[in-house]
Amino acid sequence: MRENQRTYTARAVGFDMGTADTGTEQIGVEFLIVGGDEDGQRITDYFPLSEKAIQFTFEKLLAAGWDGQDMVEWTGLGSVDCRLVVEDEEYQGKWKKKIVFVNRAGVGMKNAMNAGQKSDFAARMRGHLAAFQQEKGIVRGGATRPAATAGKAYQGGARGGFAGNNATRGKPGAGDFDTPPDDDAPPYA
Repeated sequence: MRENQRTYTARAVGFDMGTADTGTEQIGVEFLIVGGDEDGQRITDYFPLSEKAIQFTFEKLLAAGWDGQDMVEWTGLGSVDCRLVVEDEEYQGKWKKKIVFVNRAGVGMKNAMNAGQKSDFAARMRGHLAAFQQEKGIVRGGATRPAATAGKAYQGGARGGFAGNNATRGKPGAGDFDTPPDDDAPPYA
């Protein structure tokens, strides 16, 4: 992300279609920022519906909830929160917020697993989870750590594990695994 770009969670709350001064057909969409310092503020931007830009505009509108079918009522537009990447732009001597990207809210996995793949993964990893739970003293319904394992880091998995901020205090917690490994590579690489 560039220095002058910001990201907002937002929801489309209005739209209209028309033509730019150049004659290009376009859709104007008004977004309401949800949460953060600018909660309740609105950003309107215009997306071209030209032959060259239509695919990019479709992607933005799909991320904002459009069902991908109706191009008159734009059914579903605004039915979900989305993530706006916004930057300041000077236009005709005035500064305004320009929407650079409209992305789906959430994690956004490129190759998301389906339900069957998730089940297969869970079955393959059960042994690893059991070993981790035993080493950490985690019991079903809650977590405990016997004194003998206090401060001991999980060492399982392909890369080994790492001890986080709370490991030396003798009790598991939210910070146990928030310190990344030195190489900063994802654990599944």
